Amino acid sequence: MNAIDLKMTIKDEVLSKISLVIDEPELENLEFNFREYANQLTNFLTKDSMPTPFVLAIHGEWGSGKTTLIKKTKFELDKKLKETGKTNWKTGI
Repeated sequence: MNAIDLKMTIKDEVLSKISLVIDEPELENLEFNFREYANQLTNFLTKDSMPTPFVLAIHGEWGSGKTTLIKKTKFELDKKLKETGKTNWKTGI
């Protein structure tokens, strides 16, 4: 076995022991009631009586769904704003 074959064998062995996790937010098959949370946040953010400016913070550990919640809320918010004729500028988003 030459040096190149040995390097490839070691590389293949190392790669076979690595598992990768794709960190893409899921927007269709939501668990943990994110759809309802996103709808509630959307309703909250589009209230005409909502004082501005304000800051909304979402805290959680890695993998707890922060990005999923934000992306689903943005999707619902864009949909609602389109339906009502409002713009992101008016809501401060």
